[in-house]
Parts: sequence; structure tokens; C-alpha cells
Amino acid sequence: MRQIYVPSLSEEFYASAEQLLGETAVKRTESVAEVQRWAEQNNVRMHRDVRIIIYFLRTTKYDLEKTKNKIQKYYTIRSARTEWFQNRDPFLPEMQELLDIGVFLPLRHKDTQNRQVVIIRTAAHSPKYHTQDNVFKLDKMVLDLLLHLDETISVYGIVAIFDMKNVTLGHALQLNPSLIKRYTFFLITISKSFIFNLFVEP
Repeated sequence: MRQIYVPSLSEEFYASAEQLLGETAVKRTESVAEVQRWAEQNNVRMHRDVRIIIYFLRTTKYDLEKTKNKIQKYYTIRSARTEWFQNRDPFLPEMQELLDIGVFLPLRHKDTQNRQVVIIRTAAHSPKYHTQDNVFKLDKMVLDLLLHLDETISVYGIVAIFDMKNVTLGHALQLNPSLIKRYTFFLITISKSFIFNLFVEP
């Protein structure tokens, strides 16, 4: 049985979604149903949660063909990058250490444009004890959790502030050419699905 979206946020939020993205209740319902039909008919391997479908629709301002293309690219790269998207248990010792260190910190309060703010502490971890792949994995785990907990992010977005204080040669050496290539390809693909405004804090 297909899921149905039940509006649960403020009128102000849905007014913003209509103003920024052209979203209406009718368009939302019809577009979700079309994506669900397409996924079923083509055996698309994807998360069928209705809110996830709406998130993708919002990134394209409800362009159905672009939405389908983004869904396919997004889940293809997730399946290819097993080092970031498997064994995502936050209670694993290596994940707990990175959480305790605070490599990726969502702030409690939104900015003046209602965007979620996250601080990425690029040098908080130790290159001797923590792999860059695990740092990237944790970043994505936290982002997935934020999107799950807060639907408003899919309309207002996220601002990422990079704190690069105390970056060392060891941190730089972790970013080998192969890792840079994989992560750059990932960012290009993801940026076409979820838009992030980036600022660097020296």
C-alpha cells in the first residue's frame, strides 16, 4: 500500500514551499503518486518513504523527469560508496569517538533564513587514529538524521560552515587523489539533489 503524505507543519512553511518551489497540495499529491508508480513499474531500488520522495521533488521544483533522474543517480552512488553507506551504526567505537570529538555539529538554532546551520570541524579528528572515510561516513549519517527529523530543511536548506583551524599536513595527506576523486564525484551528484550553501571559517 502506498504511503500518503499528511501535512503536519505550519501554514507559514507550506506558504514558503509554494512561493519558493511552486508546491501546492494538489501538485504534491499528484507528483508523489507519479513517482511511486514509476518506481513500482521500473523496480527502482529506493527508499519509498513519502517524505523522501517529496524531498527529491522539492529539489527540482516538481519537475518529474529531473526528479526521477536524481533519484536514480543518488541511489546508484549510495550503493557504490559502501565505505560511507554501510555499517552505519552510531554506537560503533570509531563512530562514537568522532561523535564525542564533534567533527560535524548541527546548531540548535536556525539562521535568519530558517536554514539549518552545521559546523564541519575538518581538523578535529586525529589522522593517526581516524580514517577520512569514517569522517565522511559520520557526516552523511548526521545529515540523513537531520533530514529525517526536520522536514523544513527540504525547503529552507542547510548552511555548512567549515572550521579549518589547526589543519595539519597529516589531515591533508588523508585526502589522497583517489579519495578526492570519489568525494568530488559524490558532491557533484548530491549537490544536484540536496543544495548546501557553504561558508569557510578560517
